[in-house]
This record gives sequence, structure tokens and C-alpha cells, in this order.
Amino acid sequence: MRKTMVDVSTEDGVADAYLVVPDGDGPFPGVLFFMDAFGLRPRLYEMAERIAERGYAVLAPNLFYRSARSPVADTRTWPTRPERRGKVFAKLMPMMQRLDAWRDPPDTRAYLDFLAAPGRVSPGPDAVVGYCMGGARAAGHHGAPGADRRHGQLPRRHLATDEPDSPHLGSPDHR
Repeated sequence: MRKTMVDVSTEDGVADAYLVVPDGDGPFPGVLFFMDAFGLRPRLYEMAERIAERGYAVLAPNLFYRSARSPVADTRTWPTRPERRGKVFAKLMPMMQRLDAWRDPPDTRAYLDFLAAPGRVSPGPDAVVGYCMGGARAAGHHGAPGADRRHGQLPRRHLATDEPDSPHLGSPDHR
């Protein structure tokens, strides 16, 4: 596999992202993989690579690029040291609160346009997946028929609301 960090131009700046592409002749179908609240890190790279092993070009953008480049937090020791969890969340919460993760089609369009550059992915629909916090982004994705979220604890209130800009309304199934 070819694995690299790339920069994706957006309306608000430059998002760092992890791009992994299978070996061999492409182009390959594209998958946009939205991270969880802990940001891009080795575990997320592994998840993207598992998707790429199945024949997909995967782009995992840093959704917090407006606040910091990756890595946004040191998560190596926080699960085993409770005193570290508070420090990690204290750093991440302001980033999450600033992020309009549930309704951000311009960033999503920039990521998909990056994937669609000539020769990068095969023509046709892309797929979008999201892990935890990124699941709401995937559920509200505008433009790709395949959208999925992974993490059972994501509150439903983030996926469907009574507001006119509710993420679920962006799904091709609700147009």
C-alpha cells in the first residue's frame, strides 16, 4: 500500500489528511473516512488501511485542521491513566465545539474533489464512513450514495433533528 500525509485545500485553509491507496494499477474506488474526536493517529491509520486492503483509495482528513494539525492530542497513555483523560478532553472539547461537524458540506466537497483528481480514484460514486463523532458527518454527507457510521454510543440527536439543516436531510435517501 502507498501511505502518505497530504494537504487538502478547503474554503477555510488547508486540512492535513492521511491518504492510503492499494498497490497496483488504479484508479480505485474512493472512500472518505471521517475520524473520531481523538483525531488522526496510528489506530485511525490502521482502520483506513484495512479499508484500503479491500481495494479502495481512502482519505482520512483531520477535521480539526482549523485548530491544529495532526496529531491533535497525545492519546498513547490516556486510556490507562485517568488523570490524563481530563487533560486530553480539555484540549479536544474546544475543537469539537468549534467544529460544525454535523453540517459542513464545503469541507466534504473539498475532500471528495481531492479524491476525484484525475487518476486518483475511479469514476463513479464514492463511499463515506465515519467513526464515532465522524459518523454524524458521514450520515449527513452530501453527494455519495454510500454513507455509514461506526460507533454505538453516538447520540442520535446528532444524526437527525427537527432543524432544517439536520444531517439526515443531506442523505441521498432523504432528498
